[in-house]
Amino acid sequence: MAQDLLGIVPGGQIALSGDAVLFGGTEIGRVSASEDGQAGRPLSVALNGNATRAAVEALAEALGYGRRAPARSAPPPAVPAGRSPKTG
Repeated sequence: MAQDLLGIVPGGQIALSGDAVLFGGTEIGRVSASEDGQAGRPLSVALNGNATRAAVEALAEALGYGRRAPARSAPPPAVPAGRSPKTG
């Protein structure tokens, strides 16, 4: 759904710098611009040669999911106290 959000939650040894994913300060991959986990899109991270087993495990533990609250419609117009919308 468009409200679904997937992402990487920085913490521990995992950090983000732009689209770069870092483990202990070393880049281990990049988040895809078209598959960034936002607005219902998939999340794709292209790992590089620095992605050790420990780095990938830490990255997996840093994955997060959330939902954006749907936009609310405008409230109905206010009616002064003691008057009904029909009688004015």
